[in-house]
Amino acid sequence: KCRPTYNRRDARDNSKRDAGGRMFGMLHPLEKPVRDRRLLPGRRLALRRLNPIQEKREGNGMVILPGRRKAFSGNDSYVSTLLHLDTDVSDVSGTPKKWTNYNGTIITSQSKFGGGSLVLSGTPENEEYIWTPGHSDFNFSGGIFSIDMWVRPTKISSGIAFYPLYQQYSTYNTYIYAFLLLTYVSKLITQCKPFLQVKYQGDIVAEALCNSFNITTSFKHLYFGADTEHYYAAVDGDIYVTDYTTAPINYGDSNVWIGVNNLSYPYQHYNGYLDEIRISKGRCRWTADFTPPVKEYY
Repeated sequence: KCRPTYNRRDARDNSKRDAGGRMFGMLHPLEKPVRDRRLLPGRRLALRRLNPIQEKREGNGMVILPGRRKAFSGNDSYVSTLLHLDTDVSDVSGTPKKWTNYNGTIITSQSKFGGGSLVLSGTPENEEYIWTPGHSDFNFSGGIFSIDMWVRPTKISSGIAFYPLYQQYSTYNTYIYAFLLLTYVSKLITQCKPFLQVKYQGDIVAEALCNSFNITTSFKHLYFGADTEHYYAAVDGDIYVTDYTTAPINYGDSNVWIGVNNLSYPYQHYNGYLDEIRISKGRCRWTADFTPPVKEYY
């Protein structure tokens, strides 16, 4: 007898049957069927090439595949110091510095990220601040830098005019100083205005300040920075721009102080909570209005 003819296409087509209901095109017993490569509903090609997504972050863009966690965000090679302040004052940057906590307290009842923050309630009689020795990573002689942090100042009855945040100086007349300018109503602080001041050999060469914000129970994101054209100050992404100065900013050999002003006597101190402090050299993080970070840098 003649063996029925066969071909692969007919073997997959059940509509081709003879009068007795038998299907034409049966495969030879020794021939393996060819796998149907058509995708079934809900199935995906195993070797399908996924299109990478371009994720925007500070600094250069980074390409990651969907579903993959970033290797880092915000803690890049420009970071001189990064303090999460969740459990201590450890620096988690790529080149960690030794920070000393002088009477400050890490608490877990208040924080922006990570479950902890640093609270300072210093007075001239009971100083509270953190500091680190001078380092070349804090030498901003190239004129490009960034300082950003989360703050929640507290209301106090006092006659001081400033809440110091960041200070670095080589002499009394040469310094970089970031602070909150305070407004009082009935002897209570009601508003704070972020302020950046750069002084060189007795002359104020740059000042940048932005809109005031009310003392509230929420954290505010503060940013101070400079590039080769402008200085910047911002609160919650609302940025203020001022002209740039060519005066050198070289205080790399001097200590960095956070929460205290050592240039006045009696010393002025910050009162309130601090979280997620980042200092960057060679990178001006933001030059226009921006959305503040939504999680810890890592």
